[in-house]
Amino acid sequence: MRNLCDLRRPFITFSMAVTALIALAACSQGGSPASNVQVTSPTVDPQGSLSLHATATFEASVKDPNGLHEAGDLRYHWTLDTDRGTYLLDGGTEATEAETTTSSIQLRGDVQGEETVRVTVTDSRSDTTVGVGTLAFNITSPSETSNCFDNTTLFVSYGAFNYSDAIDLETGERTTIAYALVKDVSRDGNWFTGVTDITAPNRVFIQRCDGSAYRYLTDGEHYVISPQFSPDGRSVYYQQRSADENVLHPGKGLPGYMELMVVDVDTGVSTALTELNKTAEGSGEYAISPDGETIVFEHFTAALGGLGFVYEFDLVTMPAGGGPLNTLTPLGDYVPVYGIDWSPDGDDIIFSWNAASQPEPIAGEDGIYRIHPTSGGEPQLIFPDPSPHTHPPTNPTYYAGGTRIAWSGQDYGLTTSVVWGIDANGADVQQLTEAEGRDRLMTVWDPY
Repeated sequence: MRNLCDLRRPFITFSMAVTALIALAACSQGGSPASNVQVTSPTVDPQGSLSLHATATFEASVKDPNGLHEAGDLRYHWTLDTDRGTYLLDGGTEATEAETTTSSIQLRGDVQGEETVRVTVTDSRSDTTVGVGTLAFNITSPSETSNCFDNTTLFVSYGAFNYSDAIDLETGERTTIAYALVKDVSRDGNWFTGVTDITAPNRVFIQRCDGSAYRYLTDGEHYVISPQFSPDGRSVYYQQRSADENVLHPGKGLPGYMELMVVDVDTGVSTALTELNKTAEGSGEYAISPDGETIVFEHFTAALGGLGFVYEFDLVTMPAGGGPLNTLTPLGDYVPVYGIDWSPDGDDIIFSWNAASQPEPIAGEDGIYRIHPTSGGEPQLIFPDPSPHTHPPTNPTYYAGGTRIAWSGQDYGLTTSVVWGIDANGADVQQLTEAEGRDRLMTVWDPY
């Protein structure tokens, strides 16, 4: 058995940041580690679970009431009892055993079964072992079933205050899930993300589908909108108003354009994916591909002209981690897009296009269009707007395994917005919600 107070093996050394807590107690050189070890984590509970291929961050915190150890002298030796996971180190290095100079480390679950993270903390100056901490848990296959929803479920905002409801399409049961704007649901149906308000200052939040574990993912310093989960649920994408002023009117205090951002759910660290405002560009509606590799979004370039700004819009794709833009099709010059979605198999993109308001030769008929995600080309109209006097169908979203499309709008003579459904080719129109609550479709969760 390994002597935890006498470490002499070579290890990989690197530095990482802090996210979870493991309480450790002191022992003297040559002695036995104390037994009062406590383990806590924001994402992996004791005897809890870590999804297969997901990552979690663990941190060691030393209890040192007598001040015997300096933080800079501590070394953290990480091992695994069953080697079912892999530690992810700086520079892309992977290992099942490592030593760090700071107190945290990330672990990926690779093989299903029981696992224990074990950390031994030593004082390099006094050559003593400070203590040992462990965290036992199970690595499990991700749940394909939501803890809260059994059937295809619509998520809508309603009324003047943007409350959010979930509507079971099979039973018709309607439940208020948040007094805030829920914009997306994780693929497993167990987490929501949304924004605290539709005006600044506001913040992106997540919470479990049962209402627990509510927490903020952004700091509230910038205006944010439209959070969406990555397919694996480990990240949330969102849009944020640029912190820089509008480059077309320097010195006048005008706000910058919207940038695409992503935040790591585990660490809370946000990363900017675009720097569009620097060149008088911005982002509008967007969607993440089912494989998590690509973002499609409404892109625009602004210029001075006429009575103020003039715009040119196009539909583009970009690697999900940021990178060069690939133009799929031009969209016009006037607020063209009212929602975008990918098919579940990733083979096509649908979007609602205000084509009738665009200049020639782009001008066309308002409605829901389909386009290929790589070759682009001329979009195919699959569903004409049934009520051209109102906005085009809003937020078209695939459901029923990609065989149907839902959207919301004030259509077919109704005086308020409801959610509608069509088949994937634009036929078989169905009214999905009642004309009572001014329902605006946010997303659809599917058990497929």
